[in-house]
Amino acid sequence: FVGMGMDLCAAYPAARALFAAADAQLGMPLTQICAMGPEERLRRTGVTQPAVYVHSVAVWQVLAAAGVTAAAVAGHSLGEYSALVAAGVLDFETGLGLVQRRAQLMEEAAMERPGAMVAVLGLDESAILELCRQASDRGVAVLANYNAPGQLVVSGDVAAIDRVRALALAAGARRAIPLAVGGAFHSPLLEPAAQRLREVLQRATLRRARVPVVANVLAAPVSAPDE
Repeated sequence: FVGMGMDLCAAYPAARALFAAADAQLGMPLTQICAMGPEERLRRTGVTQPAVYVHSVAVWQVLAAAGVTAAAVAGHSLGEYSALVAAGVLDFETGLGLVQRRAQLMEEAAMERPGAMVAVLGLDESAILELCRQASDRGVAVLANYNAPGQLVVSGDVAAIDRVRALALAAGARRAIPLAVGGAFHSPLLEPAAQRLREVLQRATLRRARVPVVANVLAAPVSAPDE
């Protein structure tokens, strides 16, 4: 949202310095976009992801400076990168570079094959998998994010996701909310981005985690760089 992080920058010099460092590394006025928008630009994947990452790390820095320590860390999707920074696996600059490249690749994949996501509230996993099967004649529709019991996200081709949304509401879902995202994230439509990002990650320096990181893929704590 426009204004994100600016309260931290006003109150904490360390947060201001972090945003300034990000501006320099990214080669774009991230601080200015966060502060003043326009919202359409801030919501572009290539800007959104670095903005969320920098804001998250700034929050962590403020907490750490106040003496807060973590027993474990976790992050949802993009948030796993800031969790890795908090755990000491990545330094801020390495994490920012990875996030910037991730965002670029995801944006490119989404332009090559547009997609959509919808959060379904009030139906269980088996019901949503059946809806995805029914919608598959219109394209890819997969259960992508297991946010919580009763809140699951479906991702895929636009026509197929529109069909899932209609079927979900007809099946008694409490809500079926289209997500304001730039593509069909966490679905097979992003496979080209995943392949390219894998090559980037293999070259990144990862350190052993100071505290366990609960990984999105495993839902289990990991600490070793290979994990």
